[in-house]
Amino acid sequence: MDREADDLARLAGRAEEHRQLAGFIERYSAAARQGDAAQLVLLLEQVSDYARSHHQEEERLMAFFGYPALQAHRDAHRKLSALIAELLFKLRASEAPAVAQTESMLRGWFNQHLRGPDADLHAFLAERFGNAQKK
Repeated sequence: MDREADDLARLAGRAEEHRQLAGFIERYSAAARQGDAAQLVLLLEQVSDYARSHHQEEERLMAFFGYPALQAHRDAHRKLSALIAELLFKLRASEAPAVAQTESMLRGWFNQHLRGPDADLHAFLAERFGNAQKK
């Protein structure tokens, strides 16, 4: 497989990573219902680590393919990272409202990002490569 085809295949694999991020959010919701503060911090740390890795690879691939909205997409990723850091601080400080705020924020950001910037990226790839790129 040539480099471009290999990178395109990896970018297409983002869907599995999105499913894993959604799974973290579901586990966070379950821990919130159980009131398990330590588990909430652990899960949010895992979301942060996984999202950071996912975003770095996604941004590298967008740069490789010359995605014109790379900077806006990168900015959205940075905003999420900053928000997660703030929420982690609040959770570690045992601020009860942070539990519900974090769950709501994660769900909202994830859904908005999938329907907005990620959908735009997929449309760009579909236009550039025909139907080779599927969600």
